[in-house]
Amino acid sequence: MLAFIALSGMHERRRTQLAIAGACVSTFVGSLAVLSITGLWEHHRQILYIPSIIAILGLTSLLDVAVKKARLITLGLVILMGYLMAGTLALKEYITSVRSFRESYAALGELSPEARRLLAIGSSGTYARFGLNDDLGHAIGLRHWKLACPRFHQYPFEPAALLNEVFECASKAPTLIISANFKALSDGGLSWWVGSAHLRPDAWPSWNEFVARVEHLSESYSCDATSGLRVCRRPPGNGGS
Repeated sequence: MLAFIALSGMHERRRTQLAIAGACVSTFVGSLAVLSITGLWEHHRQILYIPSIIAILGLTSLLDVAVKKARLITLGLVILMGYLMAGTLALKEYITSVRSFRESYAALGELSPEARRLLAIGSSGTYARFGLNDDLGHAIGLRHWKLACPRFHQYPFEPAALLNEVFECASKAPTLIISANFKALSDGGLSWWVGSAHLRPDAWPSWNEFVARVEHLSESYSCDATSGLRVCRRPPGNGGS
């Protein structure tokens, strides 16, 4: 809508301007279609950033006109556009982000806890991972370690057949990573996941069975911890399940 409003007052509609408007509308419709089919969590709305960016491009011609007449108003418009593009977060979120800048920047050069634990047992090998998407980029820095199975994130809402496929593949790997929150979710210990009726642990019988199978599997491995984050290795001579 913003792109079309900006273009409607112009006497000449060049091909590039029409292309921007068309791209804005098409990506907006496409984003809504994707959200309607796959959207589950609030952050999935970030797909709307794509048409938003294109809409801003369509408004740049207005800025060219405004800056010649009222620079102060133009500055206010730019700030407003930036705020809208940021997702209209509360101002405290920006303040918190600035205060934690050093820690966030330093974290970019650090290995994740899972990567450090895996490298502690060896510089190479083959592994599989059981856990949610809370690994903080576990594979970064592993170098010569090879991932045995493609699905290293699992979710409670996935069908039983898919979870079984994950288990069958991972059970053949000589080394396993079991994330810190893997069993906690089944036990109802993650409040940030279990926040509504359809997210109750008892609503996922397939997931609970999956967790139980993994816990039983881990007993045939030698693990570096009894709970929380674990790195488990199959003892020599044990062929696995």
